Amino acid sequence: MTSSIHSAQTNVQLYMQLLSDGYSKSDIKRVHAAYELATELFSGQYRGCGKTLIAHLVGVASVQASQGATIEQMQAGLLHSAYRFGDFGSLPSGFHEKKRDRLCAVVGEEVDALIHAFHDLQWEEEDIRQIAHSESLELNVQGRALILMRLAHEIEEHSDWTFLFTSKYDKAEVLRRLSLISAIAERIDCMSLAERARQLLEDVQQADEAMDTGSDMPGVYSVVPESYRLRHTASRLRQMISRYVLQWLGRTPHTA
Repeated sequence: MTSSIHSAQTNVQLYMQLLSDGYSKSDIKRVHAAYELATELFSGQYRGCGKTLIAHLVGVASVQASQGATIEQMQAGLLHSAYRFGDFGSLPSGFHEKKRDRLCAVVGEEVDALIHAFHDLQWEEEDIRQIAHSESLELNVQGRALILMRLAHEIEEHSDWTFLFTSKYDKAEVLRRLSLISAIAERIDCMSLAERARQLLEDVQQADEAMDTGSDMPGVYSVVPESYRLRHTASRLRQMISRYVLQWLGRTPHTA
């Protein structure tokens, strides 16, 4: 029981795919810059099934590359979860100007705009169905790139049969979503991606029902090394002591 659909899962696999597809070394350097930022923002993060979030992000960019995506689109694919799950220190989840500034400094405003649009796009099953069956689907360049990134996300998510090891989707829902993904891919003239979705749908039909691995977690979660926790706790304790001493001396600590 194996899936016939595969995508790159490591940065090196992605770079080799890009070289094989005719992308230049300068193109790969730009993709690498986005990957490096992703390792900073998503280090230690895992999806509900236990797969690293970084592997998923690389997989999305890999699917995009298979459709001839631009470097900017693949950079956005590698960072598409930045506003929701990216670790920007003390900043909360969601959009923030400081997050935008950091992203723009590495990948530019065009890529950030696509990441932001991905964050804002409603993508529940009913939303997908409406796009698939809408009478007219007129998209500008960014709109098409956004939909392609969403389709790549779906293909990557289901291509290794994640649904077998997480409660996020059941088999029936995966089949419905893949059918809709295939229809949307056809509507934006990504015929090979539509075929990929249909092949994956056939694979999933042959798959078993979900199994209980005992490790299913909701959404995305983080695993922090014990040594880091100890250092972080010690740092916070020093800050508290310093603040208390300054207050006792009648001074106000400087804030950044």
